Amino acid sequence: DTFDYGCGTNDAITAFVIMYPWVCNDSPGTDLSPLWGDNANFYNGLPYSKKTYQTNCYYDNEPWDILNKQPGYDPHTESSLIPPVWTAYKFVKASEEDQFIRGYKLAWKKSDESTPVTNPNLGKDEGFVLKWKNQNVPY
Repeated sequence: DTFDYGCGTNDAITAFVIMYPWVCNDSPGTDLSPLWGDNANFYNGLPYSKKTYQTNCYYDNEPWDILNKQPGYDPHTESSLIPPVWTAYKFVKASEEDQFIRGYKLAWKKSDESTPVTNPNLGKDEGFVLKWKNQNVPY
């Protein structure tokens, strides 16, 4: 339950985020240009040069047993197993006037670990700070 990790009633905002690894695959012969846009979308040009439009990238949130697809069982939609790699964060903007958001790494799961790990420093460290510029967000 996210309330176990603190949702201060006086905080302006509390959000929880799970991040998955970014994975890219080469897909020769496939036109993926609608996913990338044009060269102007990237400060330093297309990330994979000419191969960019044949590269499929996504956050890998597939369940642990995704390779165990069998007739009558689709792990993508039916698995109760969590993805093998992820990191969970909590973000807090304590006051509407604050020009920063504080982040906390709550837990993670690595592919070589059988179970998730709760951050042993949870509640002991001050987390990390993300500066932000208020642009009249309505809250």
